[in-house]
Amino acid sequence: MNIFKNERQGFSLTELLVVIAITGVLVAVSVVGYQGYIDSTRKSVTESNALSVQQWFRSTSSVRQAALEVNPSACRNLPTNTAAGCVASLTQPGGPFQNFKNSYDNSRAPTSTVQAQALTTGWTQASDSGTTACPSGVELGDIVVEVPIAASVNTTYEFWYCDKGSGGSKTLYTKDNWIVTWE
Repeated sequence: MNIFKNERQGFSLTELLVVIAITGVLVAVSVVGYQGYIDSTRKSVTESNALSVQQWFRSTSSVRQAALEVNPSACRNLPTNTAAGCVASLTQPGGPFQNFKNSYDNSRAPTSTVQAQALTTGWTQASDSGTTACPSGVELGDIVVEVPIAASVNTTYEFWYCDKGSGGSKTLYTKDNWIVTWE
C-alpha cells in the first residue's frame, strides 16, 4: 500500500511566474510593433494628403491655362487673389479638401490642416531630407503649401508635410517634383 500519493493539483508558483513573464514579454513586443504600425500609417496618410493637394494644384494649373473656371473662386485670378487665400479656400465648405483630416489629431479643423507659408531661405526646394523643423503653428500631420510672398504669373509652389523626424521632433518633408508652377 502506497501511503504517499504524488498527485499534482494545479500549478506551482514558479510555473505561474514563468507564464506571466513570457506573456508580459509577448505583450510588450506586440505593443511596440503596433505603435510602429500606427506611426507608419499616420505618415502614409499625411504623405498621401500632401500628394493630393499637390496633384490638385497641378491639374488646376492646366485648367487655368485652358482659361476654364477654377473652383474655389479664390484660386481663379492669381495674382489678383493671393496664393495664401487660394490655399485657405481649399478646406472651406465647398472646397476640394473640406473633409481633410489630420492623421495625428482628428479634432484639428481642415482649415488648420492645410496651410500656406511664405517662402523662407531655410527650406530646400525638392528635397525629402527632412532637415527643416515645422514652422510655428504647423502640427504633425499638417500639409504646408510653400507660397511666394507676392503671387504672380509663373509662381512656383512647393508642397510639404509635417511628420516625426529623428528623436520625435516635428520635421518638414517633401518629395522630388512636388513643385507646381502656375502659369
